[in-house]
Amino acid sequence: MELQTVSTVSKKYGISTRMLRYYEEKGLIQSLRKAGYSYRVYDDAAISRLQQIIILRKLQIPLKQICIILDNPDSETVIEIFKKSIEELDSEITALSTIRKILDQFVTELEQISNLNLQLDFLNRDSVLELANSLSLVQKNIKESITMTDLNQAAEVLAKLEHARVVNLPPMTVAAYRYIGDNPRENAEKMIDEFVRNSGILQFKPDLRQLGFDHQTGDDYDGYEMLVSIPDDMEIPAPLIKKKLRGGMYVAALDINWYDYKRVYAWITDSEKYQYDGDFTRIEPPLQDIASFAGLEFNFLEQLNYYYNVQNPHLHPDDVQLEMLFPVKPYKMIEEVPTEIAESEEKCGYKAWLVTKNKLKLIGFTRIVSEEAKQSFMEELESNGWLAILKQHRKDEAPILLFHSIDYETEQVDDSTRMTFGLLESDITDLEAFMKHTPFIQRIDASKWVCFESTKGSELNTGSVHEAAQKLGYKFNCDIITGTIVAYPDSDIIEAKSDKEKTKYHWYPVR
Repeated sequence: MELQTVSTVSKKYGISTRMLRYYEEKGLIQSLRKAGYSYRVYDDAAISRLQQIIILRKLQIPLKQICIILDNPDSETVIEIFKKSIEELDSEITALSTIRKILDQFVTELEQISNLNLQLDFLNRDSVLELANSLSLVQKNIKESITMTDLNQAAEVLAKLEHARVVNLPPMTVAAYRYIGDNPRENAEKMIDEFVRNSGILQFKPDLRQLGFDHQTGDDYDGYEMLVSIPDDMEIPAPLIKKKLRGGMYVAALDINWYDYKRVYAWITDSEKYQYDGDFTRIEPPLQDIASFAGLEFNFLEQLNYYYNVQNPHLHPDDVQLEMLFPVKPYKMIEEVPTEIAESEEKCGYKAWLVTKNKLKLIGFTRIVSEEAKQSFMEELESNGWLAILKQHRKDEAPILLFHSIDYETEQVDDSTRMTFGLLESDITDLEAFMKHTPFIQRIDASKWVCFESTKGSELNTGSVHEAAQKLGYKFNCDIITGTIVAYPDSDIIEAKSDKEKTKYHWYPVR
C-alpha cells in the first residue's frame, strides 16, 4: 500500500490542501497518521475515492449528490442521480452538450451492470474511464482528442465567472490565532470561537467579522490563521495576538469548490479594471513569506453570518456559508521600461533586466508534454505547419514566445508541462485570419518580470531560472502567473544545427 502526503496529493491532482480538508470534513475521504511520521497521508483507498470525486465534480455532480453516490453504491441510485443531472443540463444545452453525451454513456454503462451490486470502485473501471479518457486523473499520457477539446470548451463556459462582486474591506483591529498541525482550520476556528463566546464581545460588537487563510510553513505541514474583528482598545488573552487589517479591495465569490478558485483567477486576469494584489502588508505586522521558491498565497475565507453561527455551535456545516476574498487593486496600463539589474552577471551568471509588464494575451498552439517530449513538440510545430503559420502572421521583428506553464490538466500527469508557442495579440498582423486556425489562448496577469539573456551553451532551463532569480533576491509570483516565458527574437525555435550562438530571453514573473 502506497501512502502519499497531503502535499503530494494536492500537486498531483490539482486540488488545494484546503479543499482536501473540506472533503475530509464532509466525510468523503479520510487521511491517516503513519507511526513515527509527522504528516497526514492518504492510502490507496482514499486516493481511489478522490479520483471518483474529481471525475464526478467535473461532470457537474453536486457534492451532496456525490455523498449519496458514495454512501449508496448501487447502480439504481447512481443512474437516477446521473439522469437528474442530465435533465438539469438541458437548460444550458449549447455549452453542456458534450457533458450530456458523456453522462448518457455513463448511464448506458451502468444500466448494463444494473443487476450487479455496484462497488464503489466502478468509476475506476477501464470501460467507464475510457468514456472520458481525459477525465481520468491517473493516466500517465493524456492525449489531445476531440472529446477532451469539446469537454474543455464546455467546462470553460460553465466555469466563466460572469459577474464578480468587488468589495472594499474596511480597516479593522483583529484578534488572530494561527494553528500549525492536523486540521488547522478547525483548530484555529475553535480557539477563535471560544474567545468570542467567553469574552462577551457579541454583546457590544454584533458586526464582528471572522476571516481566515492558509498559512503553511512547508510542503506537508499545514497551517491556518483565523481572524476576528474586535474593538481597537480591547485586550485579548494569549495565545491570541492583536493585529491590524489594513482593508482594501477584494473580489468576493461564494466558496463552493476548487473550481471557483479557477473562475475567480480567470476573471481577475481577464479584467481590464483589476489585477491581483498579494500584498502581505495588508496585515500589520506584515506576514512573513514562506522560505520556498513560490511562497505564500494570500486569499481570505470569510464565514458569513458569523454573529449567528458562533452562538449556534451545533449548526450543520452545510448551513454555514463561506465567501472567498481575493485581494485586488485597480489595473492601470503602464509604460514598460526594462531596467538592467546591477551586477546581475556576477550574481547569477546571466545579464538580467527588471520590468513591470502589462497584462498579456498569448495566442498560439499548445501541447501537454513530458520533459522528454519537449523537443519532439518543437519539431511537430515545424512538420505540421504551425510554425509557418506563426511566422506568417507575426509583425516584423516580433518574437515567437514559449510559455512553460502548469495548469489543472498538467498537474494530472507526472513531470509534465504545458508548452504554448504563440504570439502576443498585439504582434499578430491579421487576428481574424489567425483565429481561423483555432489557436489556444493564454491570458497572463500583469506582474513584475526579470528578463534573463542566455545564449547557446549557457541556456537556462526551468530549474536554473528559479535559481538565478533567487540569487538576485526575487521569488516566483505564484498568485496567478503559472509559468515562465522564453522569447525567440529571430522566431527560430528549432535548435540550429551549426555552432552559431542563438540569443534567447527568459521572462520570469517575480514579486
